[in-house]
Amino acid sequence: MYTGTVFLALGFVSAQLQGFSNLRLRQCLAQVQKSSSPNATSFLSMA
Repeated sequence: MYTGTVFLALGFVSAQLQGFSNLRLRQCLAQVQKSSSPNATSFLSMA
Protein backbone atom coordinates (compact mmCIF):
# COMPACT_ATOMS: atom_id res chain seq x y z
CA MET A 1 0.00 0.00 0.00
CA TYR A 2 2.74 2.43 0.98
CA THR A 3 4.75 2.01 -2.23
CA GLY A 4 1.60 2.56 -4.28
CA THR A 5 1.02 5.86 -2.48
CA VAL A 6 4.59 6.92 -3.14
CA PHE A 7 4.27 6.07 -6.83
CA LEU A 8 1.01 8.02 -7.03
CA ALA A 9 2.68 11.04 -5.42
CA LEU A 10 5.68 10.77 -7.75
CA GLY A 11 3.39 10.52 -10.77
CA PHE A 12 1.47 13.60 -9.69
CA VAL A 13 4.64 15.62 -9.11
CA SER A 14 6.14 14.53 -12.43
CA ALA A 15 2.92 15.51 -14.22
CA GLN A 16 3.05 18.95 -12.58
CA LEU A 17 6.70 19.36 -13.57
CA GLN A 18 5.97 18.24 -17.11
CA GLY A 19 3.17 20.80 -17.46
CA PHE A 20 5.42 23.52 -16.06
CA SER A 21 8.32 22.63 -18.36
CA ASN A 22 5.96 22.57 -21.34
CA LEU A 23 4.83 26.07 -20.43
CA ARG A 24 8.43 27.26 -20.10
CA LEU A 25 9.34 25.62 -23.40
CA ARG A 26 6.49 27.42 -25.16
CA GLN A 27 7.62 30.73 -23.65
CA CYS A 28 11.19 30.06 -24.77
CA LEU A 29 10.03 29.19 -28.27
CA ALA A 30 8.04 32.41 -28.45
CA GLN A 31 11.10 34.40 -27.36
CA VAL A 32 13.27 32.61 -29.92
CA GLN A 33 10.80 33.40 -32.68
CA LYS A 34 10.79 37.06 -31.63
CA SER A 35 14.55 37.43 -31.39
CA SER A 36 15.38 34.67 -33.90
CA SER A 37 18.83 34.18 -32.38
CA PRO A 38 20.67 31.26 -34.03
CA ASN A 39 22.21 30.03 -30.75
CA ALA A 40 18.87 29.48 -29.05
CA THR A 41 17.44 27.79 -32.13
CA SER A 42 20.33 25.34 -32.38
CA PHE A 43 20.08 24.66 -28.65
CA LEU A 44 16.38 23.87 -28.89
CA SER A 45 16.91 21.61 -31.90
CA MET A 46 19.56 19.66 -30.00
CA ALA A 47 17.34 19.21 -26.94
